[in-house]
Amino acid sequence: MNRALPDSELDAFVDALARRIASFDRRAIAAAKNLVNQVSLPSADRLLDAMNSFQAALTWPETQQRVKALFERGLRQDGDFEKGWPAVLGNLLDESQPA
Repeated sequence: MNRALPDSELDAFVDALARRIASFDRRAIAAAKNLVNQVSLPSADRLLDAMNSFQAALTWPETQQRVKALFERGLRQDGDFEKGWPAVLGNLLDESQPA
């Protein structure tokens, strides 16, 4: 399922979807989850490799510079920047952006 909903409709939609799924036979749900996991869940080794790669990327100077700029602009603080930071991530370090 793929759709966009207004924020005012999201809670009711998710609640109805969860109730519908919960009404299905437990064995059928378990079998469906198992099939999805077989084709999409990475092995423990691959997951560990991904975590290690991510941690290594956090040590790169470019990453540290971008993270510093995010915190300077208001990341993890109440306000508009906290809600919309993904939209500016790509050009966060451009000189044309206000500091």
